[in-house]
Amino acid sequence: MDVIIAGFSDASRWVKDLINEVSRRASAKVSADEELHRIVVRTKDIIPVVRSPGIDRAAEAYEADKEPKSIAKKVVKALREMEDKLDVTITKYRLELHAGDYKLFDLITREVFSQASYRASPESPYVVYVDVIKPGAYVYTERIYGPGGLPMGVAGNAIALISGSIDSFVAAYMGMRRGFRIVGFYPILTLRGKSLLNRVERLASNIDETFIIKPFDLIDDYQELLEEIQNIGLEDYAGIALKLRIIRRMALEANKLGIKNIIIGDVLMQSPTQTPKMIRAENIIASESKVHLFRPILTSTNSEILKRAEFLDLENAKDPIDLPAPRKVDDDTLKILMETILGL
Repeated sequence: MDVIIAGFSDASRWVKDLINEVSRRASAKVSADEELHRIVVRTKDIIPVVRSPGIDRAAEAYEADKEPKSIAKKVVKALREMEDKLDVTITKYRLELHAGDYKLFDLITREVFSQASYRASPESPYVVYVDVIKPGAYVYTERIYGPGGLPMGVAGNAIALISGSIDSFVAAYMGMRRGFRIVGFYPILTLRGKSLLNRVERLASNIDETFIIKPFDLIDDYQELLEEIQNIGLEDYAGIALKLRIIRRMALEANKLGIKNIIIGDVLMQSPTQTPKMIRAENIIASESKVHLFRPILTSTNSEILKRAEFLDLENAKDPIDLPAPRKVDDDTLKILMETILGL
């Protein structure tokens, strides 16, 4: 294949940002056709392109001149490659032509038949796509779907709570998809959590090279917290108290960095720390600290999260934070925790 051809949905405002982001990720020259919502990336590596927030889909493509004979030659080449890959004999194919008219379609299909006897048929399962855009024509047979959304950075900066779990990484990536450039906040609560820092950093860099993890050693703070809640007889709620304390610490750190957005991987009703009551408590902390909390996977199903994780090669990610098992909390207990532990 010669180039990567990629499509995006919003051409009105973010094209320059999208070009800059894809160019940075792919270390390649990028050109765009805003009218057709396409960019051309001159690289052999599709992964950095297809993972770029703002890209809806991408494909490895053959490059051709706009002349029907040149396009047909690449269509034949793509069909023969498909035959080898699928171990089939193709006699009929379906041509999907973008930005061309019926006359060009007819000329291409006639030329393909003349060169290799492949017949065009709307019923064929073997599809060849042809995009005719400003730099030329591009021929491809497979699409890989990207995250869509906005180019990373157009919405500013955000801090993401990274526990090391699939949920936290997927939430951070969905924040990127909403246009945020992310700094990961990794709270270290135990020696085991400290030992897994390199692994967490590796998974973050796998998502994006600019995804930096900032570790915070909270081992001593965690022990103090346990003592505090034991003194008030609420040690069974250590997990909930810890979640609230971490969010408070994140908010303080965000203020220091001049960042107003925090991303957390809450999935509604997944655990006692992710209930409507806890969400209200977390929002109070955010409001007091003048930051915004975003929960991009709050209503996601497990299958949706796992699908995203597979897309990001995160299927082996597990939560390295040794949290005490949380239990369901009532309003009165939550109020005591907010007042005693956080002073709210």
